[in-house]
Amino acid sequence: VLKSFLLPANSLSNNGSGIRITAWGTTAANNNNKTVAIKWGGRTIHQESSPANNRSWLLKDDVYRTGSASQYIIGALGIWDVSGAFSGFQTDTEDLTTDTLIEVVGQNAVPSANDIVVEGLRVEFLP
Repeated sequence: VLKSFLLPANSLSNNGSGIRITAWGTTAANNNNKTVAIKWGGRTIHQESSPANNRSWLLKDDVYRTGSASQYIIGALGIWDVSGAFSGFQTDTEDLTTDTLIEVVGQNAVPSANDIVVEGLRVEFLP
């Protein structure tokens, strides 16, 4: 776990309310395979992998409440340096009446400190 945020219980109290999760950072100057992911309540909702050598990365996902224990997730963007891709749509069943853990996690093929660095994590409420 590289960075985390605890979304307080009932923060998404109305159907249609949402949040945007944006995480960004850099990778070390080596050819190790690197994976960066966003977890929503313990479940990976967005994951990008690359042997990115000395690159920047960005992940962006929107989560909308469709019920007290159901969400619609839009994997809006995943970028390694200058190339990017839309990651798709999915649903989830996180109980929004309790705190929800949002995490940015990283994994590399060869254990090496600072292979993946998180420069920031922003959680914004959407109208």
